[in-house]
Amino acid sequence: MAACNCDITLNNTGTPSCTPIMGVGVKPIMVPLTADDGTANVITISSYTGSQAEWDARTENLDRSKRYYPLPEFKNVEDVKGDTIFESFNDTSNLFVQEGTRTYTGILPNQAPTLLGNLKDAKCTKFGLFIIDDCGNLIGNISSDGLSLEPVPVDQNTWNPILIKSTDTTVQKIQLSFEFSRLTKDEDLRIIKSTDSDIALLGLEGLVDLEASFATITATGAFATVTYDRGEAANVPFENVLVGEWTLFNKDTDLAVVPSSANETTAGVYEFVYTAQTAGDIMQLSLIKDGFELFKAEFVAV
Repeated sequence: MAACNCDITLNNTGTPSCTPIMGVGVKPIMVPLTADDGTANVITISSYTGSQAEWDARTENLDRSKRYYPLPEFKNVEDVKGDTIFESFNDTSNLFVQEGTRTYTGILPNQAPTLLGNLKDAKCTKFGLFIIDDCGNLIGNISSDGLSLEPVPVDQNTWNPILIKSTDTTVQKIQLSFEFSRLTKDEDLRIIKSTDSDIALLGLEGLVDLEASFATITATGAFATVTYDRGEAANVPFENVLVGEWTLFNKDTDLAVVPSSANETTAGVYEFVYTAQTAGDIMQLSLIKDGFELFKAEFVAV
């Protein structure tokens, strides 16, 4: 229950002309509330341009704790405020206790169980949401100093994605429901209008996970089979990566290793050649390309 400010009587109730109104929040963007270095993940209003490069830097940030994770566009969205809680007395009077919790529910049609697993993992992270409405506006919370737009915190314990299978009359879908933190205030919501962004934010997409397995590891090279999960029993090969697009790193020496070649011998299978590494050192292979990410896949130098 919020405490009243005894220094305030009533506030002004005038409204400016042409006030932007929030549309239906159809595209949430998941964001960790705090990065690993302790900084808050916010959008600084004064420097925001909404350019493609600016959003690429957010959605493809190499630091996952600073990355923005756009979800696909939701259907049948319900974003409702629960009933306010009052304590009732025998004389029929009521005393305000607290506002109800805001609950969000929506469905993602034609989605595979692979996305379901990634959404379930969010329960283990303190995160919030920026939300794109059906008009392309960006919605978040204004910071206390008025300089930044912050993600609206989610009560991670209520985050509940479930798979709904197809029927004779319906398609397979993921249903997601959750509650926003009860500490959030609707009056803190603010909009960055779609016209203030250079790109259509409804078109933002998250990265797709790549997987790698390694074979024929020697002191100077290794074979990597790179695939992605499309919901089929067999993963799909990820093809056409150039040598300069890979990142190879030795965790033990804390140094980058530049491959001299990374030829694709068959679909999704790459033969890496690099300078000799010490046996037992842990090597990490990474890649972000065309909306896909291989995140620090590890193998041990021989």
